[in-house]
Amino acid sequence: MWLEVSPNQETLAIGSVKEIRLYNVKDNKHLAILEGSTYEEDIFGFVSASINCTFSPDGKYLAYRWENSVKIYNVNQGHDEKAITLNDGQNPRTITWSPDSQRILVGCFKDHIQVYTMNADSS
Repeated sequence: MWLEVSPNQETLAIGSVKEIRLYNVKDNKHLAILEGSTYEEDIFGFVSASINCTFSPDGKYLAYRWENSVKIYNVNQGHDEKAITLNDGQNPRTITWSPDSQRILVGCFKDHIQVYTMNADSS
């Protein structure tokens, strides 16, 4: 299990190997369950959970891993905003945002880094 707090400290994401649960920090109100692929098996079959979601610096979005894509969840509106399909069927390994919340950087297996712009349909 892992925890991620939004930059405005209003939303808490609690992740397990199969889902992410979002809560309002002030009143502990359950906001959403995001089902996703937040785990991976190594070559020996061991499951390792890692932080595969991250809030944008402005706190408006949560990017999280979903199979061979990254989904962008709109925290304020309570729904997925978009899904980004990775090039060449890559699996996302790590996700981070640019400081202005306009770009998502996705680290993939095979040492590839892919960059996507929030307000565009493609990278």
